[in-house]
Amino acid sequence: MVAKKIKGGHMDCLTFVDLVKIEPRLGWLKDEARNYKYTTNESATSVWYREFKPRMEKLCGMYAVQSEGIIRSSAAYDIAYQEILSALPEGGA
Repeated sequence: MVAKKIKGGHMDCLTFVDLVKIEPRLGWLKDEARNYKYTTNESATSVWYREFKPRMEKLCGMYAVQSEGIIRSSAAYDIAYQEILSALPEGGA
C-alpha cells in the first residue's frame, strides 16, 4: 500500500484506503484492474493509459469532478495511480 505525507494538510499520512473512503469508485477501478483480461499482446502500461487513467482522472487529482478536498491533490493522484497500475496483471497474451 502506498502512503504519502501531506505537509500542511489535515492528514499526517494519506493512503489508498483513505481515498476509497472519500471516493469508493477508486476501489472499484482497482478491482477492475486486478481482474483485467488481456485480449492482445499489450503491456500493462498501455492498458493503464487507454482504459484506466482517463477514468481515474475524473475521480482524483486536479481534474477530479469533485470540487474540494484532499481528493483533488497531486498526492491523491499519485497514490491512486500507483495502486491501480500495480493492480494490473503482467502484460497480455
